[in-house]
Amino acid sequence: MIMMKSFGSKNGHLDLFVRFLHGLYLESNQRILGGLLKQTVNHPETTQKVINNLKEMNSGGISPDRSINIFHCLMEMKDHSVHQQIQQFLKSEKKSEKRLSEIQCSALAYLLQDVRGGSG
Repeated sequence: MIMMKSFGSKNGHLDLFVRFLHGLYLESNQRILGGLLKQTVNHPETTQKVINNLKEMNSGGISPDRSINIFHCLMEMKDHSVHQQIQQFLKSEKKSEKRLSEIQCSALAYLLQDVRGGSG
């Protein structure tokens, strides 16, 4: 529900809030917050449903910034599928024949910036 509202907002003012909520869902953060959260049990099927929802949200034409936010959420939820797809693409000898999705392009751009920022 909040994801739909977030992507419905034109200026993206809810994007960080959505990322914050996904962060609360992480088991490591739930341990740290301890008694502040009522429900601290994560079910694998719920986690997978959240991951699938994130991926579905990214399938419609959204901005690169929002794709990067989704990429961050997926990585934080320990879903490394987009990162692995990019690594496979970079190792491929037929890059010109492959087409990257929006999230893959955004994630690749982010990773390239991150590498440059870390080395300079």
